[in-house]
Amino acid sequence: MQNLFGNSTNSTHSYGVAPQFNQTGPGALTRLNYTGTGTVGYDQAPIASSGAVSLSCGFGYIDAAFQAAYIGIGSAYYNRGYSCGRCVQLQCDDITCAHPGAQGVAQIVDMCGECQDADITIATPLFESLAGRPSNPTPSIAVSWQFVDCR
Repeated sequence: MQNLFGNSTNSTHSYGVAPQFNQTGPGALTRLNYTGTGTVGYDQAPIASSGAVSLSCGFGYIDAAFQAAYIGIGSAYYNRGYSCGRCVQLQCDDITCAHPGAQGVAQIVDMCGECQDADITIATPLFESLAGRPSNPTPSIAVSWQFVDCR
């Protein structure tokens, strides 16, 4: 798998939190527990059921529900691998999202060595589903997330 995380620093396009998250009243949106930047970091195609064996968590099998919905998280939340296999609810909080507040569930299969704080690396299919747009030319979005059950 090609990690594209480093390419995001060359982008001339900007992103930021959508104004709906700074409002109160009708139409206001709430961010989830952790906030950061989500950047595309894996190939376009969904991962094969055995394709995560080379990633940090070393899974020999990924359920079909998460083959296009997986992430890598920074070392603080990776927790020396104890977060491997946990699921997170992701929310697109970015102004560039087609529908700010769109959500999806992903499984943690990797550690993102480049990530700071609550930043994450997102599989391309999941990124495009959350953002409601292609990952190019802006491969990063403002996200919020929280741990959830993998149901």
